Amino acid sequence: MMAEVYVCWPGELDDLVEVLRPELNFPERNIGPGSNPQRREGISWGGEYWLFETLGYELRVVHNRGDTFSEERSDYPFYISIKGANQETSLALARHLEAVLQRAGLDVVADSLQW
Repeated sequence: MMAEVYVCWPGELDDLVEVLRPELNFPERNIGPGSNPQRREGISWGGEYWLFETLGYELRVVHNRGDTFSEERSDYPFYISIKGANQETSLALARHLEAVLQRAGLDVVADSLQW
């Protein structure tokens, strides 16, 4: 199951990740099984995106465009896709990230539009 945190950010994806990394305590590299690279390229994820693996979750920071476009949140150019054990925990984590990022001054909203 997945949840999303939509982010209104005027800059580039890499710059957004540099703001998110300290706020969300993202590691410098993924250390789980396979140690997947963080900066990635994938057509099904809107081109370039970032993958963070932590606590059994996959968090992808993606562009809100192409195959990953959400019409309902078209005013947010990016979002964090959260994939975890179940819908309840993924949405709870999305709400937590929303609160943390709002305290940091970012315009964000948690949702579950892509389910």
